[in-house]
Amino acid sequence: ATPFYVVQATQVLNVPGDSIGLFLAAQTVGGVGASLILGPISQKRGSHIVMRASMILALIPPLTGLLLYVFGQGHATLATIGTALIFAAIGATDGSFLLGYLQHVLDIAPPGQRTAYTGLSNTIGGLAVIAPTIGGLLLQATSFPVLFIVTAIAPLAGFTVVKRIPNPRLRTEG
Repeated sequence: ATPFYVVQATQVLNVPGDSIGLFLAAQTVGGVGASLILGPISQKRGSHIVMRASMILALIPPLTGLLLYVFGQGHATLATIGTALIFAAIGATDGSFLLGYLQHVLDIAPPGQRTAYTGLSNTIGGLAVIAPTIGGLLLQATSFPVLFIVTAIAPLAGFTVVKRIPNPRLRTEG
């Protein structure tokens, strides 16, 4: 749903188009902030904690988008701040990828097979490129609330999976 947050903000919530730069800045700040906070956590406690945090961060955009659809119409300042929060969370989620998922792949891969594991991980992750197309089709057929509810299902499902992942460092050290 990432491309559709700007569409909702500008076309439904009447946020001025010149706010898009603010949203991109918020995304950058979110990514840097996540790196500064989650980097030490990944190093000290393990990548599994960062994966859990990223799933929680990934819930913020669709839930905030839904709330803005309900409460933000006619309130441009609220809609602008809320959409900036969405993009900060998107940046934080993106910023946690290397610290969580890729580090986890490196932690579980046998030393001689890290390149293969990383390549396979990136190939599987590449399937996400079709998500905006699916989101567009879903939005055409339904509405922004439906799109955001469906979008929230993925991080909810992801969290149920990653909360069961043990610290891979304990397996390799033990």
